[in-house]
Amino acid sequence: MDEEKIKCFLTLAETLSFTKTAAVLHKSQSVISRQILSMEEELGFQLFVRDSRFCSLTPGGEYLVKGLSKIVGEYKVLLKNAEAIQSGTSGVLNIGMMSGDITEHYNTFFHSFYSAYPDIEVNFIDFDVTNLDYKLRHGEIDLAIEITSSKWFKANMNQFRYIISGIRHDCIYIPKTHRFAGRDASTLSLKDFSDDTFLIFDTADPDINSSPSFGYLRSFGMEPKCRFCPSLSSLVMMLEAGQGVTISSDHLVLTASPNFEKLFIPEIDIERNDAFLWLTENANPCIKIFAHFLSQYIAKHPSMVTDDPYYTRPSDNG
Repeated sequence: MDEEKIKCFLTLAETLSFTKTAAVLHKSQSVISRQILSMEEELGFQLFVRDSRFCSLTPGGEYLVKGLSKIVGEYKVLLKNAEAIQSGTSGVLNIGMMSGDITEHYNTFFHSFYSAYPDIEVNFIDFDVTNLDYKLRHGEIDLAIEITSSKWFKANMNQFRYIISGIRHDCIYIPKTHRFAGRDASTLSLKDFSDDTFLIFDTADPDINSSPSFGYLRSFGMEPKCRFCPSLSSLVMMLEAGQGVTISSDHLVLTASPNFEKLFIPEIDIERNDAFLWLTENANPCIKIFAHFLSQYIAKHPSMVTDDPYYTRPSDNG
């Protein structure tokens, strides 16, 4: 049974007039009559009792009206939802975040996105560099928040698209029991930490000698003592135990700990760009909606990228 017959039947059931039905559907009365007759022949029972002026539903016709009205309503909702999913205004978007990251600076953005697209379900999934590639390629995450200077990013950048979304600043984290705790960081130099052990955390490459932090320290003529940490949790515990210091982004969970101080040494002027990235081949239509919204949001709120709520030098506090 085709859609035109159903529409004709339901309209006639509502108006109980071939003349009115013809006017509503912009068809001739003869076409309406043929549609109803064809439907009755197809079903094998009569739908309407007709006379020269009026018509009325048969018991079978009344029952069919109730069922078809429900089915047509559900069908319209089904089509609307399918269209929304296809266009990306509805669906599921899995966004990966590095384990240990603090992403509170995205809260306002995501609140705006939820308000604009309430039918897109956003899930946040932890990853580390060792499984980022797998999660992206197997569809476990659609987008990831990653640092554009990371080795993984540089090695795979031709396979994905990205939008710069924030700036991270490196600093030295020290325990509050450290000899420089409470000192004005502007009076310190990296060489003042020559006797300290630098804790290195890099899940992508456990070789300390290839660590960016190690190379950075050596560029200042230091031969730093370094110790590798297999996880961010182990680094936090070692810092709290006073076993060393670390150079790291001020977006890591270290920032939220009351047991550490951040020292923005003048020589450390490393800035790292945050980016939302996704594989070019990912066909999830919600990505296009998200990327467009993110670009528009950043254009209207450039401080989302340029202003870092965690980056506050002592001199900025007055």
